[in-house]
Amino acid sequence: MIDKKGRVFGKINIIDLMVVLIIACIIFVIAFKIFGNEMKEDSSKTEGTVTLTLSMLNVVSEARDYINVGDRIIKFNNMSDTSSFEVVSVRFEKTKNVNVTDSGMVVLGDSELYSNVYVEIKSQGKKDDDGIMVGGVYVFVNQTVDLNTTSFTGTGRIIGLSFEKLER
Repeated sequence: MIDKKGRVFGKINIIDLMVVLIIACIIFVIAFKIFGNEMKEDSSKTEGTVTLTLSMLNVVSEARDYINVGDRIIKFNNMSDTSSFEVVSVRFEKTKNVNVTDSGMVVLGDSELYSNVYVEIKSQGKKDDDGIMVGGVYVFVNQTVDLNTTSFTGTGRIIGLSFEKLER
């Protein structure tokens, strides 16, 4: 296997082979230290801030007195932990009504009784390969949710969802 000149199979010097293997190991260790943590982080759950935008249609207009920025969410579907949920913005838009005038003309007008409500909620959550999780439950756009604060109860649909990774 090793000839009189110290070559493996008569072609490679054994010392040169050892030097090449040591250099390859050093390169591997350096690459793992640089890129290994990034690979591990991508495959595990990443913590961050989740922003949910809810749309609640045809809510009684008086509800504007009962849902406010800063409200804490006490129930959000059946999530186990809603302690970090907070209302960060609320927008009311009057619902459109179709009205027929005395002359038989059809007109579109604003409803005085009902509004569409858009609520933005922030919470702490986690993101992984399967999606975004808040309160121990995965959330997704177009999901129907029940929302309760101390003074408001409503059902809506998630129309916006974003995740901002916490910097460490």
